[in-house]
Amino acid sequence: MSVPLIIVPDCNVLIHGRSLHDLPWKDFGVENIEVRLVGQVVTELDALKNRTGRPSRIARDLSTQLRALLGVTNRSDVIRETGPRVTRVLWLGRQEAKSPVREGLDLTHGDQAIINQVLAMVDGGQHALLLTDDVFAAALAGEFGAPFKLLPEDWRRPAEQDEAQKEIARLKSENGRLMAAEPKFNGWFTDDEGTRIDRVEVTLESFEALSADVVADVMVRVERAAPMANLTRPVETSEQNPFDLAGLARLYDRHPGALTAHQIDTYEQDYAKWLKDVRSQLERLHLIRAQRRKWPSLSFVAENDGVRPAQQTLVEFDVKGDFYITKPVRLDEKEREGDDAKRRLARHLALPPRIPTPTRWDRVLSAARGASHIRDVPTFVPPLGLPKARETDAFYWRNGHRGPTTAMELECESWRHKREPEAFAFVLGGQDGQPLRGVVTATVSAGNVTTPFVLRLPVHVTFEARSLDSDAEAMVTEFERAMERIARTPTAGPN
Repeated sequence: MSVPLIIVPDCNVLIHGRSLHDLPWKDFGVENIEVRLVGQVVTELDALKNRTGRPSRIARDLSTQLRALLGVTNRSDVIRETGPRVTRVLWLGRQEAKSPVREGLDLTHGDQAIINQVLAMVDGGQHALLLTDDVFAAALAGEFGAPFKLLPEDWRRPAEQDEAQKEIARLKSENGRLMAAEPKFNGWFTDDEGTRIDRVEVTLESFEALSADVVADVMVRVERAAPMANLTRPVETSEQNPFDLAGLARLYDRHPGALTAHQIDTYEQDYAKWLKDVRSQLERLHLIRAQRRKWPSLSFVAENDGVRPAQQTLVEFDVKGDFYITKPVRLDEKEREGDDAKRRLARHLALPPRIPTPTRWDRVLSAARGASHIRDVPTFVPPLGLPKARETDAFYWRNGHRGPTTAMELECESWRHKREPEAFAFVLGGQDGQPLRGVVTATVSAGNVTTPFVLRLPVHVTFEARSLDSDAEAMVTEFERAMERIARTPTAGPN
């Protein structure tokens, strides 16, 4: 085994430093260390035992350990086996130097008596040094030529808490225990694909209105592709009251292929209204496109990951900024098909009204007479049911679920723990124009939770202007082709 490095600690090191078992001995860079406790240090420890406070408690504990060493061979024990190996030795009695080994050393002075022991070891050819927490002792060792090392700051014992600090620590511990027994909320935001997000950065299209020249050009092409039919009015206009079925039947007998004035008037009115609707569609095309724009659809996903249900849970959304949020519209299959149809119609020009054809008024009259014999069918009124009771573990709307809003609230009487997360969906919205900035704050609180869970989602929406000229061109071109197909099929009408 290699020659050990002998370290002689003073009493300050033992009292104010960390336990010898916890010191970072590897910092000395040797493989073998022997810690020698000399007589002067043991004497000072004995003097401290009868006092009060932390030093006294440490001194009593150390004295108990040293008392056990008296009954051990060589009065030593092993503090650490390896990395490095560290042994502790009681260096007492005849082993100690009884007289000064340097001129001027006063052995009645505690620090100098310990320095004298270190110098005696060095004079004996041993590699020894003084480990002290006392600056004055270190200075004396330097003057007499004894190797020394001051106790590093991070080798000190942690400061002892006073009674107030102990009470604070106890309360913190108790509070931590109580909070651990509470419901525990966790949450995150996701996009419409379910991916977790921590902010929203999106660019949407804004649409420029069609110019008056473009609208006028499209309307010329629309009227050219679908001109109003030139219909011949009947001579006997006095008998064309649409409610005089008998008179219409006599007219049909005399003019089997004639249109009534009412049919022609209705067609011309419908044609004029159709032109007006097409123009309005073109003039409002930018608004229609903006209304059908898909805004970001987001969700706040939350879970109760605690050990008990959360009572009177409240989930709140608060918007600060230039935008708003709305509750998503949930459509059933039939409503969804209708909405898809509206979307398709919004991208096409409406076809003109159907050109009227002569009506067999004798058949109309016969059908009207037959209808007079139909009996009244009794109306069935379904019974009214009682309102469905709320489920205690489900979330229900409390506020903000009707229309655009900057605040939403949902509540649950008893939110079960360790269940699948709850997703609270919402859609961003706002006015076109300047960029929209702000924050959506989600807060989850409960009657039996000390601290609410709060999560914020920064939002930044910008707009990119887009011309609709190409859309208008595509719509009128598709309309012209549709009218050409109708013209090639004489039996088919535009509607």
